[in-house]
Amino acid sequence: MKRLHFSFIYIFGVGLLGRALSQILQRNNFSIKAFIDNNKYFYKKKFLGLKVCNPKIIGKFSPKDLQKTLIIISHEHLAHKKKVFNQLKNYGLKDNNIKVVKWLKILR
Repeated sequence: MKRLHFSFIYIFGVGLLGRALSQILQRNNFSIKAFIDNNKYFYKKKFLGLKVCNPKIIGKFSPKDLQKTLIIISHEHLAHKKKVFNQLKNYGLKDNNIKVVKWLKILR
């Protein structure tokens, strides 16, 4: 697995795919800061020991912290991925700070 050079790694989506991704990354010694999700029902809850945050927290990051942040989008459907990708860009993240999991490639 390719090593990433980010200080803060978040997983967008606390659903089944997001939780599976967190376990895969943690088994490979990646430190996940938290989940991020648009569903306010999950805010301030924990899944697999990771808290769930409102995406608006990204807007509070300093430009320096934004550069060190990686958000991994765990959604399966293309429309959701695009919507979340654009949402994250609106918070100031650059393309290289957002990664999208290609589940079809992984599951084949």
